[in-house]
Amino acid sequence: MSLDPANARQDLDLVMRAERAATRNSMDNGVFYLVWGVAIVVGLALFDVFTNWLATALWVAIALVVTVWTIIYARRRPVQPRRFFNHFIWWGFYYAAILVGGILLFPSRPPFLFTAVGLLSAAPILFIGLRQWLRTREA
Repeated sequence: MSLDPANARQDLDLVMRAERAATRNSMDNGVFYLVWGVAIVVGLALFDVFTNWLATALWVAIALVVTVWTIIYARRRPVQPRRFFNHFIWWGFYYAAILVGGILLFPSRPPFLFTAVGLLSAAPILFIGLRQWLRTREA
């Protein structure tokens, strides 16, 4: 390793490119959160369109498909981050509070109640996913 400033700058650029590539190819690249956020919005919006039993069946199917996708996606990622903080776990408490609160506050089920609840409950996950996705795409 030389002490030449030009070589040092090139080495630093090489390390920065490798770090960006590792982040882009890890599970912490935001795609996981974006897919789950969209699935939640679509799944809850189904309750405004279909009857309860059909919407429940479709929501379970969506959850199963996205779960299988998550497993396959995680196995295909070549990089496993050291400090992957799963916001998804903490978001679960928020989701439950918003869903139960919406149902209890509006027992008559006004139009688009579940769509609004889906958007409110998925907003943090979508925001985190978009922020991480944009961070990994920076030049």
